[in-house]
Amino acid sequence: SVRTDLRQNDDDDDDEMEEEKEEAVNQLIKVIDITINGAPYTLHAFQGHLVAGIGADVVMFEWISSDEQGQILQKICRCDGHFISLIIRSRGDYIAVADLMKSVRVLKFNSETQTLNEIAKDSNCNWMCALACLSNSTFLGADDTCNLFTVALNQDAKTEEEMARLLVVGEYHLGYSVNKFCEGSLVMQALDQKKKDDNDYDDEKKEEDED
Repeated sequence: SVRTDLRQNDDDDDDEMEEEKEEAVNQLIKVIDITINGAPYTLHAFQGHLVAGIGADVVMFEWISSDEQGQILQKICRCDGHFISLIIRSRGDYIAVADLMKSVRVLKFNSETQTLNEIAKDSNCNWMCALACLSNSTFLGADDTCNLFTVALNQDAKTEEEMARLLVVGEYHLGYSVNKFCEGSLVMQALDQKKKDDNDYDDEKKEEDED
């Protein structure tokens, strides 16, 4: 009877450990928390750093290894001049920021000097709802009046003033509110649908021949 009781206890311990492992897998575990001055509206991973839209500022953090505290987040630079930094996206070395009222701004991070500088902005007053980077120099935005627009860096600028102004290269009234852009491929979906239609046609043809 003693052996049976011990075996049952071992089985119970194993079951509890398995349940704890399952709970740990399905849980969000806090790694670190820090105190900031303002409300964080958005977070974005950028080249091993963390970029946050905190109120009007765009702040960049980096992970620092500490013997006492392990991994900690340390602020390395910031860029102000915004109203509310609502959405942050990146492509290459460029960081695009959708401001609540001031349309789109493009920042560039200098890894040597550890600085974040604004290189261009859209002078229009667009209340932003969504933002995406189409390339290193072209950005897609959606505003609160159901419009889509694209802006681009002026690659042919001859003066600093021209270089600091984003060019509006496309405008479209969609008529629907957009709050997020997701990358995808309509072409691949069309090819998959064509293959499915071809397979269905072959199956129907085979059934007709058998009849």
